[in-house]
Amino acid sequence: MLRHTWPNSGPQRGSADDYLAVHGEFTDITDYMDIRYHSIGQRMDHRYTEISLGIDLSGIIDEPPLRAIVDSEMRRTIVSKDVLSLYKDLGPGGDQTENLVTLIARTRSCSLAEALATASEMFAAEVRHFDRLTGQIATRAGTVR
Repeated sequence: MLRHTWPNSGPQRGSADDYLAVHGEFTDITDYMDIRYHSIGQRMDHRYTEISLGIDLSGIIDEPPLRAIVDSEMRRTIVSKDVLSLYKDLGPGGDQTENLVTLIARTRSCSLAEALATASEMFAAEVRHFDRLTGQIATRAGTVR
């Protein structure tokens, strides 16, 4: 499992372009996931969902159980978006330096098929982690009644 990340941590708070300008291509999956955490824009989707549902989680979203769920959901989203954009990123004008699958293939010297299988397992592991986290909240909620 990838290391825990929250918006105020990670190797560098900046865009993927800032990272690439300083360091060149990504060579570490954890660094890539940390940078993508900040650049993917998923927290904005979360906020829009809250607004559309008429709820405000700002008072509780930083509590450890919810923070862990958000972190897990962010990692799932990073993996799934990169898998879904793989063919676009491999095509003309594509950005192979900002794709988890191509990074796995490059850093592990494996085929794209093997890298895709690794990304798929990363996604499945994160889904299992997310399910465990939500199960813990459900258990706590059941004892509060």
